[in-house]
Amino acid sequence: MIDCGLARIHRYDPLRGLDTLRVEPISKASAEQRAGRAGRTAPGRAIRLWTIAEHERREAHTMAEVARIDLASAMLETMSLGVADFTRFPWLDAPDAARTDEAAKTLSTLGALDAHGLTVVGRAMARVPAHPRLARALVEGARLGCARRVARIAASISDRDPTDGIAPQALLTLLAKDDPRSDALVRERLIEAAETRALPREADRLAIREAVLVTEQLARSAKDIGADSSNAALDRALVAGFIDRIAFKLERDRPHCALAGRRKVELAKESLVHEPGFIIALEVRESGPDHDRLVSIPVAHPVPREIVETALPHAFSRRFSAGWNKETRAVEIAEEELFLEAVVARKARPAKPSPEVERELVARIRSGEIKLDGWEEHCDAWIARVRCVAQWFPERGLIAYSEEDLDVIRTELVSGCVRAREVETKQAIDAVRSALSWGDIQFVEKMAPVVISMPRGFKMKIEYEVGAPPRGRAKIQDFYGLEETPKVAGGRVAMVVEILGPNYRPLQVTQDLANFWRVLYPEMRNGLKRRYPRQEWR
Repeated sequence: MIDCGLARIHRYDPLRGLDTLRVEPISKASAEQRAGRAGRTAPGRAIRLWTIAEHERREAHTMAEVARIDLASAMLETMSLGVADFTRFPWLDAPDAARTDEAAKTLSTLGALDAHGLTVVGRAMARVPAHPRLARALVEGARLGCARRVARIAASISDRDPTDGIAPQALLTLLAKDDPRSDALVRERLIEAAETRALPREADRLAIREAVLVTEQLARSAKDIGADSSNAALDRALVAGFIDRIAFKLERDRPHCALAGRRKVELAKESLVHEPGFIIALEVRESGPDHDRLVSIPVAHPVPREIVETALPHAFSRRFSAGWNKETRAVEIAEEELFLEAVVARKARPAKPSPEVERELVARIRSGEIKLDGWEEHCDAWIARVRCVAQWFPERGLIAYSEEDLDVIRTELVSGCVRAREVETKQAIDAVRSALSWGDIQFVEKMAPVVISMPRGFKMKIEYEVGAPPRGRAKIQDFYGLEETPKVAGGRVAMVVEILGPNYRPLQVTQDLANFWRVLYPEMRNGLKRRYPRQEWR
């Protein structure tokens, strides 16, 4: 006996979402079983067409079929035989509970299962020798009179792709005048052409011949009556079978699609579908790491919106939200239409004042996209003064202008506004100051004055920064008559003073003015006097 070491194994294909027959290497146990056939009736020899090293890498045993296939098919079949509770069936290898739940969910979605068990549709599906998705489409196709067309598409996606090797332009010539660009329709038209022996030269005739045989089998099982072969009937039948695989292509020239429950979805490069709109994802492929899976759709079929709305009336909803328009610099209300969780349409209109609009404007102020008039010049300085006083006098309980406090102020400022220019013209300082009581405002003004008067009449501006001493700067002549370092906070906090020369360049920065007069000034006075003889020098 010559053993090639391969077998056709029934296995669930996650790329298609269907069960398929795959040619795979057999297990070691299967190889031993085959070898036994050589000596069944007389001495014989088994010749294996693979190496010993390859043999060692093979699985010890073939995985049980119940662990390989989509349980939706097994559940449908066992329940059609009278097994009311699939989980109580006496399996030799009990299936996984999560896969059992997933199978029940699939059958419920397809209308084959309800709280009482199999439905009438489910029993009709059980008579079709195909995956429940395809069976549901075929049952609906039989009801609508287009089962043969559905059978062709089902056959084309059940096993080898009959379009392999055929150029896209050659495939497009198969479509009828009124056909949309559809990966499913070109497959159907290809098998239809094979039935009349009119195939493209580069077609895989073996794959197509197998698809024709499967088409005949499925059409007979679905009891096709051929009353309606229109594309509309076909659309309805396919929607029935792939009701949880309806996606939305967002733009014409981009492959991105929205599919409920999936983040990154794209039409595969080989797909013929171009126009935006609803599509049925007859095949789905996933790639990439678990946290960032990319879903691609190699076989898609466009379907009119009205058919989707009829099949899934509760899947459509509307959502309203306030959003920022960078071009108009205004808040607008976005009205989004959702299909399940996916946004399929969006339009915007000007917003009216509302709490939601206020929150959006506050967010733009916080991000710096909206600049409040005079904020940096006046408000930041006031806030720094208050924060310093709050640090120096914690018992006073002053607000520290936290981000939450500032958001309350910003909300007050944007009240009644929807555009940036309406906000930017408002004077913010009054709103910022009014966050404190009148008594606290007076206390801050006293403990953290904006300026202090120098002996010669100059008013020195004071700069405040939380965690650092207040700072002031003035020419050296303005400090004449001032023996000690100026203090704020009722004498609690000494300032850092920057003593400037006649050229307004720093001569000394100090927090000990008395030491400057006593030690440093005598050393530098003569040099300064020679350089600036017209200035007063004491």
